[in-house]
Amino acid sequence: MSEKSVRKKEYILEQAQKVFAQKGFKDVTMKDIVTACNVSRGGIYLYFNDTSEIFEAVLDLRAKAEKNLFTEQIENTRCAEEQMRRFLNEQKRELLNPTDSLIIATYEYLFAHSAALNKAEMEDNFMHASGQLLRIIQNGVENGEFSVEPDVAAQNIVLLLEGLRISSTVLTLSEEFLDHQMEYILSQLTRGQST
Repeated sequence: MSEKSVRKKEYILEQAQKVFAQKGFKDVTMKDIVTACNVSRGGIYLYFNDTSEIFEAVLDLRAKAEKNLFTEQIENTRCAEEQMRRFLNEQKRELLNPTDSLIIATYEYLFAHSAALNKAEMEDNFMHASGQLLRIIQNGVENGEFSVEPDVAAQNIVLLLEGLRISSTVLTLSEEFLDHQMEYILSQLTRGQST
């Protein structure tokens, strides 16, 4: 694929992400994406067959960007507590801006495709998400900052954050409320540590 084609495909995905964030998954049509991109219908179909394929590509692109950001943040500090704070602040930022989020679209997509979804693949995705946290927590346990079972703590944090994501789709979560939740997570990691 030429560099121009790569840029055009990325542009389509950027615009599509905005449409999915605004309308969810189930209400988005190819016409919506064509309109948002201001390109011909054929220009979209050159790269994608349907909205499901576009949404999957949006999720892949977003996951890569988040992984790169996460890796960059981790490499810039050795303190596990600071790494965790950065991670939690990024989660809080997303929760405070639900209109920029793909939370609703993602759940609509999952429900619409539940019969075809590979459960093992879904479990791998969950383990990957908790794996990023696991690295921070293991680092914190090894250097004495945290006092927890790393696997259990990572899974609990992922589940708590997922609950907050779901709640953010129907409730207005205040910054103060989210700060309390993030501090609670940190307090559980450091519980039993002498200060």
